[in-house]
Amino acid sequence: MRCRRYWRYWRRLLSRVFNEERAFDRLQSFWPSSDALLLTGCCLIALLGITSFAAIKWTQGGLDWILIGMLLLVLFFAGAAVFVRQTNRIHLTGMAVAVVASAAVTIALALDSNGLPGAWALAIPVIMANFFVTHARLAIVLAAIMVVFLVLDTPSAVVGNEKIAFVMALICLVLLSLLFSWHWNRQHYQLDILARRDALTGAGNRRSLELDIQVRVASRARGESCAIALLDLDNFKHLNDSFGHEFGDRVLVSVVEMAGQALRSGDRIYRFGGDEFAIVFPGTPHEGVAAALTKLHAALARGFEQLGQSVTVSTGAACLEPGETADSWLRRADQALYRAKAAGRDCFRVDEPFKSVSAEGISHCSLAKQAGRVGKGPGERLK
Repeated sequence: MRCRRYWRYWRRLLSRVFNEERAFDRLQSFWPSSDALLLTGCCLIALLGITSFAAIKWTQGGLDWILIGMLLLVLFFAGAAVFVRQTNRIHLTGMAVAVVASAAVTIALALDSNGLPGAWALAIPVIMANFFVTHARLAIVLAAIMVVFLVLDTPSAVVGNEKIAFVMALICLVLLSLLFSWHWNRQHYQLDILARRDALTGAGNRRSLELDIQVRVASRARGESCAIALLDLDNFKHLNDSFGHEFGDRVLVSVVEMAGQALRSGDRIYRFGGDEFAIVFPGTPHEGVAAALTKLHAALARGFEQLGQSVTVSTGAACLEPGETADSWLRRADQALYRAKAAGRDCFRVDEPFKSVSAEGISHCSLAKQAGRVGKGPGERLK
């Protein structure tokens, strides 16, 4: 019985220690992103390889300039790991790590016959790691430099046919690493689309909107203006009940397609939830919001008329104020949307503090009503 209890205890302990998912989650909680964790891991592995060579060199001949160079590399990779942990600047740190590691291997190849035997073997892990920490073009250039240097300056341990075999092995390694990098980046891109896009409409999802809002709030501190609009389909539940959910889905897809044609290239549309969309207008000041929404509503009205769909939209917008939080910004846009709904729908409102722009929204609503866009049938506009 006692042996069985001990066995259960150690089994539970080992399962906790070697549970890959839990271990990865615990590690990732200390880093800002998985890319930062990967880059930090490469730096730590480089530290392991360099310190092992430094220990061998120390036992062979004491302190010399080669050993000092290794110690400098240890400080660089340790600093890179700390830097990426603190700043999450993946691109810059990855390029620096790849260039320094490749330069160190190239120098080691030159010193192979003069105090650093066996250093040519470091070319293999460095070539592989470069495709993980930086973009493929730079990794290919760095690998080509190492291969050319190896051909021109033969290490002492690689001679004759062994040299040809080793060079071909490095070339195959580069091609395989490139293929794996392409496949990995393609999967990463597809997963990123799935994580940031609404599956039905193709617009950005709520998570993408939150990230974009954080960027805009930070940009506002540097003086860049921005506006956000919340667009809601009028009586969408009645559409679904009357014509079915398939018709409602087609309407949602149509809204994104028609809005995309009316918006500028830098504007972004997101599905905020259900039949509500959010549109971010970067670089749009207070006086430009009404013009942008007038153009948007006109494009949607023409598009729905051409498709024979009796659909109208209401919109509320707000411009980001200096020092304002994301929650306050969204709340003001939502309040403006409620005012547009209360005004009779099929119009837009901009947040109340901007009186002159709000007047434009009231004027648009009046023009919509004068045009007779009120109805309750399949061939008429719903209110």
